[in-house]
Amino acid sequence: MPTQGVSKNQYQNKIVAFLDILGFRQKVFQDTPIAIKTIKQIDEDISHVIEMVKQYGPTSISIKLFSDCFCISCDSSELDLLITELSFLQLFLSAHNIFVRGAISQGRHFENEHIIFSEGLVNAYELQNADRFPRIKIDKALVERMKEDTLSEYLIVAPDGVCFSDYLQALTWEGMDAIKDDLFKDHKKAITDEVERNRGNYNVIEKYKWLAEYHNTKFYQLYDLDDYYEDEQKELLNEMCISSDIFPSFKIGALNFSKINPNSA
Repeated sequence: MPTQGVSKNQYQNKIVAFLDILGFRQKVFQDTPIAIKTIKQIDEDISHVIEMVKQYGPTSISIKLFSDCFCISCDSSELDLLITELSFLQLFLSAHNIFVRGAISQGRHFENEHIIFSEGLVNAYELQNADRFPRIKIDKALVERMKEDTLSEYLIVAPDGVCFSDYLQALTWEGMDAIKDDLFKDHKKAITDEVERNRGNYNVIEKYKWLAEYHNTKFYQLYDLDDYYEDEQKELLNEMCISSDIFPSFKIGALNFSKINPNSA
């Protein structure tokens, strides 16, 4: 049945996140058994986060996936819930080799089972469109709101000055202690797997090099090395951190310059 009489109250200001999945084309064209595994994993992670959201009682949060994109929206009053649940979604997806980039913004938004018609979604899309790194940027107005709340712990600023959602901070939530180490190691493995899979494609490798820097930065926040003996510190660093050695670098002495420079002796 067509939508009848859409009212002004149904096209009102909401907080909207736009996310897209990195390397989606590559995942779509995987062999069927691997592709099915990816589909199941995405579905399980979304379902898990939706169940977590339901524990808070009635909420306006909506999560929709279309092609390689997510549209996640909520009422303006539920920014705190959206940020925390979005962090968990990004955490679980990334631990399973599914990385996303995107942005959170706001604007008028309408959706039903048939369509999404959204100023907020367009604002979020445009905010992330020029970004090459796998992170969820946050609109400046929402950053100011988060700074005034306990949500400031989910804010992190990259070396280029961009403020984005600190999804690994979700590992500090109560009840996460039992799986914190495993998830952090899974996050490391997912990054190193993607580096190996995309070796030779420097534009893609650059994205995972950025992620490795974020991962290692969070290690020093999540783990207090003073709690470990010296030998344990080295073991922990080796187990949890990502070495720069896995990334392409200059190869000294790899070329015969006499073949390049005709004036060489």
